[in-house]
Amino acid sequence: MPPILAGCCMSLLVLGINHNSGCMKLRERVSIAPAQMTEALCSLSAAMGGADAVILSTCNRTELYLAVGAAVHAYVISLGWLHFTI
Repeated sequence: MPPILAGCCMSLLVLGINHNSGCMKLRERVSIAPAQMTEALCSLSAAMGGADAVILSTCNRTELYLAVGAAVHAYVISLGWLHFTI
């Protein structure tokens, strides 16, 4: 491992729903409109303690990508964020 990366251990957490994994009613609930994207991204990052985050939301899917130190802890927090955001 290069010295600059020594001690750095990040996980990429991906949460998503699409037309194969969720009904339309649920996909509509977690969909994020373009006008709300900046606020949602800032809110998600803040909920994750400032973690790097990406939100992809289209008509058929919504995905959250998070660079986190502890994936299990981040998974619980991100599910809580989704619950209170939608």
